[in-house]
Amino acid sequence: VANLPYNLTVRHSHPYNTELYMLNDEFISNAGNLTPMYTTFNVKDDFEDEMNSFLKNYCENVNPDMYYNSRDTFVEEFKTMQNSFKSVGLALSLIIGFIGLMNFVNTMLTSIISRRRELAMLQSIGMTKKQVNRMLVFEGMTYALLTTSFVLTIGLALSFLLVKFMFSGLWYFNLNFSAVPFLICIPILFILSLFVPVLSYKTVSKDSIVRRLREVE
Repeated sequence: VANLPYNLTVRHSHPYNTELYMLNDEFISNAGNLTPMYTTFNVKDDFEDEMNSFLKNYCENVNPDMYYNSRDTFVEEFKTMQNSFKSVGLALSLIIGFIGLMNFVNTMLTSIISRRRELAMLQSIGMTKKQVNRMLVFEGMTYALLTTSFVLTIGLALSFLLVKFMFSGLWYFNLNFSAVPFLICIPILFILSLFVPVLSYKTVSKDSIVRRLREVE
């Protein structure tokens, strides 16, 4: 008793169907001249193109009821499926990445706007605008560093396990996990941490300190 590999199945089944291996001579003696439903054969590399041309012509012109799949056919089908996964994955990654970056920007903006009075009070007791900007940039960098630490540890582990679980049923799938997308997003996150606080504070600090204190009261 053995498990018949997927690439050797007849692609045709019945309820309570049984598949088994037999020796060539024994099969021929029992089957006689019956036409096989499915035939698998190897071709040397030097004759692949010639055999493909022969089979294509035979299935299209001689016996249209028959069809064939070559190694190139499976390669093309796999490439098509691979491109589909890449397209969907890229689209989802861009959408989720954009949402994440916008959420980060929104968090920084909300934090600065909600602390207008606090920042105005710090300036009123002698803190310069440059020092406030430096403090906000430091806070943004800290937030980005914590986010990066989470992504490169728990985030990568969860992504690896999720991808492995999703494709565990595909016998021809070999997991080749890459952290490159994460590494591309990290510099963008730190650049935003540098510029967003400065630009946000520049917007909310256009009025004088006294006016800002009065508006918030």
